[in-house]
Amino acid sequence: MTITTPGPELALRPIAGGPGAPAEDEWIANARALAAEFATDIVERERAGEPPLAEAQRLRDSGLLALLAPASVGGHGRPYRTALQVVRTLAQVDSGVARLLAYHLTFQDRMASDLEDPARYRDLQRRSVEHDWIIGSTGSPLDTELVLTPTLDGFRINGTKSFATTARVADRILGFVKDPGSGHRLIVEIDPADPGLDHLEDWDILGERLSASNGLVLTEVEISRDAVLADTGPDEDEKPPHRTVGILSFQLVFIHLYLGIAEGALLAAREYTRTRTRPWVHASVEEATEDPHILNTYGELVSRVQALGALAERAEAAVAWALERGPDLTARERGEAATLGAAAKVVATQVVLDTTSRVFETTGARSAKLSVGLDRFWRNARTETLHSPVAYKIEEVGRSFLNDTIAKPSEYR
Repeated sequence: MTITTPGPELALRPIAGGPGAPAEDEWIANARALAAEFATDIVERERAGEPPLAEAQRLRDSGLLALLAPASVGGHGRPYRTALQVVRTLAQVDSGVARLLAYHLTFQDRMASDLEDPARYRDLQRRSVEHDWIIGSTGSPLDTELVLTPTLDGFRINGTKSFATTARVADRILGFVKDPGSGHRLIVEIDPADPGLDHLEDWDILGERLSASNGLVLTEVEISRDAVLADTGPDEDEKPPHRTVGILSFQLVFIHLYLGIAEGALLAAREYTRTRTRPWVHASVEEATEDPHILNTYGELVSRVQALGALAERAEAAVAWALERGPDLTARERGEAATLGAAAKVVATQVVLDTTSRVFETTGARSAKLSVGLDRFWRNARTETLHSPVAYKIEEVGRSFLNDTIAKPSEYR
């Protein structure tokens, strides 16, 4: 495994495509080309922190939005591992855009694996592929429930949600609401053009400024009964293990985002060290690239990032195996896949925070200038890793090892 740049000289390991399908590495090459384009002005765009409307359009133009959607609805039908490599590649340069794509792919495709009857959901997939739509959601499950009121023709939705990543640039938004009559959890389709939907300009944040994670206010938003894409039943009902694997796929997104950010920090620091860093006066060498302390720091950081890459692959393989098991998947098997993912997320959190902080030790005092932009990797990592407290992942892994228990599925594991 190699740390890769957006350029063509270092390619990610190719993944073979199916008969008649384009090779997987073509999609990753597409992502590298897009990352190279984003790299030309990432420092300025990130500092400005404007809504990533132009970046979203480039994703529409790239063909990557339909990466996972099955061929039966017009998509490319690529494996999830390809999508994770694409997200990781984009995150090396622009983790905000990488996050937009990752959330879209999750909402457009991966949630269907948890649905007993995905027919209506498949129709949204078909329309989203046909129109190059970006799919977003109403945000954090920890917020107060949206209020769903039945009407003669459908439903009316009211409420306020935070951290609605991707919704700011989305063409369709998924709402997760509870039917007051049945108590069942519904997934509904919302048109962002509805006059009752307002995007809050509240994304005043340390990092991930280009992830479009603004809040939403829904006021008398109208949807038809046909806009109900799925009924997932009561929240308190225990679901079969194979209907709870989608969240494990979502956790893989964060692991690969962290991995890409760490790789991006190393690649940016390497370029700076090679071209601008001076050796320390006590190093007794002519070039910074021969400074023993700089070499040792890179050696340590790169080794840990490479190890994280290997663990991320193991976690992805475990989730892929769990999905392939289908209805035969047991709670124990699902739990073991979840624990491996939790371990990967623990290591990913530690590695990305350490790497993005310590790369400054390899670049020198001048690299702390805002114009260099090296700080964005740490700010993005620090913000991204707050998505869910890693302390609970650590506890989950420890409890599994010591007491041979498995964690119950939830919105975060």
